[in-house]
Amino acid sequence: MPLSRGRDGKLGVKASGGGTVVNITVINAPAGTQTRQKPRADGGVDIDVIIPRAVASDILNGGDVSDALETRFGLVPGGA
Repeated sequence: MPLSRGRDGKLGVKASGGGTVVNITVINAPAGTQTRQKPRADGGVDIDVIIPRAVASDILNGGDVSDALETRFGLVPGGA
């Protein structure tokens, strides 16, 4: 492996390539599901999967997400 000098002036071995391929599959994604990719400063990518309708429906109908929010944050369901 050849030596090279980095931006900081240090001499060393430079690695390249070897990236990791990541496949994300959302099974049974409800209508309204969105995805968003954001590049990071370190060269990686953050991938967000957004399911707003499913989460909103769960909260409105007292599902698992609703229960978790109530338990974790001491929330009390109220009427409109």
